Amino acid sequence: MKRIELGLVIMALLGFVFYRVGIRRSVVQKTSTSSIPASIVTPDRYTTSICELSFTDGVPSRATAQKVYDYLDTMRGVDVFLKGIPAVSLKYLIKANYDLGAVAAHQVMIMDKLMDSTSFFLTGNTTTLYALATFDLERDGPTVVQVPAGMLGAVNDASFRHMTDIGPAGPDKGEGGTYLLLPPGYSGTIPDGYYPVASKTYTGWGFMRTSIA
Repeated sequence: MKRIELGLVIMALLGFVFYRVGIRRSVVQKTSTSSIPASIVTPDRYTTSICELSFTDGVPSRATAQKVYDYLDTMRGVDVFLKGIPAVSLKYLIKANYDLGAVAAHQVMIMDKLMDSTSFFLTGNTTTLYALATFDLERDGPTVVQVPAGMLGAVNDASFRHMTDIGPAGPDKGEGGTYLLLPPGYSGTIPDGYYPVASKTYTGWGFMRTSIA
């Protein structure tokens, strides 16, 4: 009897195991035969502008992963360089004023003749006279800029980001007025009659021009 019972137990266990394996195989078979949209399948090889990238079941090879990381490092360096160009340009516009003696807030560089092709200005024109000024809000605090009527210009911070237009496109609408340049984080009182302009940096540069016609 004991042998018969033991045999039955063994047969029952084997049957259970075969049953479980059958279920598992059935599940795997159903899963593996599911169609995968071609649009989301990663090809084993993919040609790019930097090299041919290789993959196994969507996983990049070691060489591919390293090449992509190197490319990202390079692109981040290029991005930093490109984003730094405006700030470097503005720094040397300020330096030009300083080199010519216009250092204090009330000292403005005024061109005494029209520009020509020898002037190193990317967007300067030859039909108007220019007045160029710098500001240092850390040194001087809030700074007043008195603009006469008929002027056209703009003010930029140290990163060459636009702060305000002056003239027809600005708050004075070409009628002139008094602008108040405010340093970063300024929370003081702003008097009436001023056009307040908040700066994200302490230093900056601005220009005004007018027609000589």
